[in-house]
Amino acid sequence: MEIHDPDREEAVLERVEERAEALDLDPETVREVFELLMEMSKREQRKHTTDTD
Repeated sequence: MEIHDPDREEAVLERVEERAEALDLDPETVREVFELLMEMSKREQRKHTTDTD
């Protein structure tokens, strides 16, 4: 399974922005937080993934 899935990430980020707006939060700031969390998650996953090719 690939760690990076741009289409999936964008779908999640769009949903996060919609939810932020519904909660009267700044969607841009919330999106930035989630982008940071995704990057941190991918970095951690890469540490634990071995290349078997």
